[in-house]
Amino acid sequence: MTVQERKERSEMKKRRQLAKRRMVILLATLFVVTVGSIVCGSIFSSAKDPATDIPQHKYYKSITIEQGDSLWSIAQEYRTDEYEDIQEYIDELIQLNGLTSKTIHEGQHLVVAYYDTEIR
Repeated sequence: MTVQERKERSEMKKRRQLAKRRMVILLATLFVVTVGSIVCGSIFSSAKDPATDIPQHKYYKSITIEQGDSLWSIAQEYRTDEYEDIQEYIDELIQLNGLTSKTIHEGQHLVVAYYDTEIR
């Protein structure tokens, strides 16, 4: 192998190493930009506009149980987004009314909770 061939191999090796470094830098940059976009996007998407964030007030009212009513049907009618699910609302109905079971009867009165934007 001649001196000239060794120089060419050496330069070829340096070019490959330089190309690898550039590729690593490019991939690292793309990774950082992608992660940054995801983080910033999630921050901005969860931000609320204070002008549209109308305060909700919790109120209570008494209702009369009608034939065919159940705690489930009442929860479907009165539950709002402040409750995670219907079961959470049903549990509150049971507690509010001092019920010992989930059985309710026609003519019985129940206190139900609801949220509204109006001040009463």
